Amino acid sequence: MTKGCVKIDLVSLHNPKVKLPVKAYVLEKLTAPLPAEKINEAHFSHLKNACLADPKFFIPNNIDMILGSDYFFSILLTGQITCARSSLIAQNSIFGFQVSGKLTESLNSNSMLNLHINGTNIDNQLQDFWPKAESNFDEASDGIKAEEKLDSVFNLFKSIKKQFSLPPKSPLRSLHPFIDEHGGRLQNSQLQFNYKHPIILPSQHTISELLIKEQHIAHLHAGPTLLAHVLRQSYWIVGSGKLINKCIRKCLKWNKFKISTTTPQLMGNLPKHRVTLERPFFSCDIDYTSPVLIKCNKGQVTKSTKGYIALFVYLATKAVHIEAVRDLTTDSFIAALRRGAPRHIYSDNGTNFAGARRKLDEIRKLWLSLPTNEAISYYLSKSSIDWHFIPPSSPYLGGDVLLSVPEELPSTSNHRDRWELLQNIKRGFWKKWSSDFLSSLQPRKKWQDAQPNLKEDDIILIKEEGPPGTWPMARVLQVHPGNDGLVRVATAKTKDSVFKRPVHKLHKLPIYPN
Repeated sequence: MTKGCVKIDLVSLHNPKVKLPVKAYVLEKLTAPLPAEKINEAHFSHLKNACLADPKFFIPNNIDMILGSDYFFSILLTGQITCARSSLIAQNSIFGFQVSGKLTESLNSNSMLNLHINGTNIDNQLQDFWPKAESNFDEASDGIKAEEKLDSVFNLFKSIKKQFSLPPKSPLRSLHPFIDEHGGRLQNSQLQFNYKHPIILPSQHTISELLIKEQHIAHLHAGPTLLAHVLRQSYWIVGSGKLINKCIRKCLKWNKFKISTTTPQLMGNLPKHRVTLERPFFSCDIDYTSPVLIKCNKGQVTKSTKGYIALFVYLATKAVHIEAVRDLTTDSFIAALRRGAPRHIYSDNGTNFAGARRKLDEIRKLWLSLPTNEAISYYLSKSSIDWHFIPPSSPYLGGDVLLSVPEELPSTSNHRDRWELLQNIKRGFWKKWSSDFLSSLQPRKKWQDAQPNLKEDDIILIKEEGPPGTWPMARVLQVHPGNDGLVRVATAKTKDSVFKRPVHKLHKLPIYPN
């Protein structure tokens, strides 16, 4: 009796890459050992240099496998080795040369007859398949749901045919359904039959989804309103609104031209310099206003020229220092950078700010290279400005000006009483700031929900000025998560260049595997 059926791979002894997958039956014993006795080497002296499939074929040994004719001829290759003095022939195969033939001298052989039967027991098969059928609850529940739906459709058909009223909660009650051409509210109109009597379909059926996809593509990826109007000319899908929105949101082309407002990421935590007591303008935010007219008096001539106002906002208290700037050059900005000695400056990526950072670094390195006093070198090494540039196209990351306080005029009085009064005012101010103002920054006024993070290799559209159809498509090259693990800035690669943008300027396209 056969013990079972297995699948194995036969591998050559000389080339491990040569494999032959076979299907074999397992038996207790195949045949008697072959050959019956050891063969004299004189019979195969011409095969000493041949690459044999079984180098020890002349030694009696047990037989592990018998190949049938369906496999035997598929392993043969061209080439034979023969000898006139011997009747043994070596046939080439994918496993090497196989030796066969009849010896001239008689060998003692024991005949053995082996029969095998491959039978199947129906009880064993039932035991194998019955637990699977019993545990497959999903298919059974689907069948029950299908039967319930069939019963509901049959009862509905019977009610309509006998002109009974539908249940009050039936979604078809307001449509007044009928069978064939009997009925309909627009029967007296001059519209076509499909317009007057559209086919009623359920929203859960696959045919409804296929019809929506077909009409959506046929009408150039139409939106939900147009698509619903087109479908109702021939079909009435119960609850079609949700199904239409579900189908078209998976359309890549529709998403490229009809993009909703991107939900911003959860508002991040306030930076350290925003909630820490520091000297005035130790850390500040810098920005320019729109152009203004500035009057310049040169002798007796008064001339108005275009200028700008530089706003220096102290991060801790939102105090504002104002400076008049002649133009948008780097030199003009450096001339206006005179309020205090800021260590941290937050700004956008303006060329004047980037140029000021580069020039100030060059001046600082030049002073450090000169043979000066050690105290001066130490001070210069500790007084560098750390610039923090926000990502492009994200002005909201620079913060909004909440309030402004006029600059205090420098006092020329050197009286001790005034100095003590000024110190008491400062202590009272910082105490009030710590107890009242700082606690008011705890709640998030907007962007209170975390959104799914963008991932690398996501396909996106970069929002720019102009219609959505002109926005470039890009792939997320790198994400920049914050301290809380949420991604608010990402680097994207288009076909031309690489951009760094905030996530509210990036719209993820719905890419599905199917």
